[in-house]
Parts: sequence; C-alpha cells; structure tokens
Amino acid sequence: MESDYDPVVRIAGSITAMSTKASWKRVDAERNIGVLLDAARAGEPQTILEQDGEFLVQFSKKTANKGSAADYLARGGPMHE
Repeated sequence: MESDYDPVVRIAGSITAMSTKASWKRVDAERNIGVLLDAARAGEPQTILEQDGEFLVQFSKKTANKGSAADYLARGGPMHE
C-alpha cells in the first residue's frame, strides 16, 4: 500500500523547503507517527482525518509548576509579578 506522504514542498515546480504534512489520513499517520510527532513538536500542528471527525496533534511544552491558584492570589496575583 502506497502512502501519499511527501515531505518536500514544491512551489511553482521547484523544491523550496522541507516541510511536514499538516493533514494525514489515519493509515498514513500510523505509518509515519515519528514524523508526525516531530512536526508537532516543531510547532506545526498536525491533523489526523477520520470519516466522522479529526484529531488535532499539538505539542505543549511543560511549564514550571508555579503552585496553586490560592498561592498565586495570596502573592498578590498578576499585579505583583
């Protein structure tokens, strides 16, 4: 079974840059999961299409735990940051 995945973007017939497909059929996403996740990590949201909907894959970088909302408000909230 052949995939329609092509990591090269062609504009006006010339190869311009490497890019990662942003929209995938599920079978292609399963075959190329590493590429899909790397693209999401690089800031390129990826969509996996299903017949009845779609999945959006986005990478969210961990942030330092700044404590609870109560702690935040006790420190004065946004006025004291």
